[in-house]
Amino acid sequence: MSQVVVITGASSGIGRATALEFAKRGEAVSIDVNGPLTLDDPHLVLNAAIAGAGLAYVSAWIARDALANSRVVRVLADWTPPYYGLRFFYPRHRHATAGLRAFAALLREKQGALH
Repeated sequence: MSQVVVITGASSGIGRATALEFAKRGEAVSIDVNGPLTLDDPHLVLNAAIAGAGLAYVSAWIARDALANSRVVRVLADWTPPYYGLRFFYPRHRHATAGLRAFAALLREKQGALH
């Protein structure tokens, strides 16, 4: 039996990456979804899910407390794309301000503490 995966926001960003991952696995993907609630802030999306409005696709980082307190549960864990951590990109070929250099140094120093 064929499954259909419905993904909102699949035209760009993480929604697109998720749609492509499902498609690679052979699933039929439907991405044109309209509903009574449209949110562009992941915290609002999470709050809507907690209030019972439906499913939320947000990072575990944002849902950490709600997951720990069982206000939400993880679904489709096997379909979650891998998370490789935060990345910090900046042009090395340009003059970096003192603030940028200090921030980059701090990130390098704390790199292991964030895991």
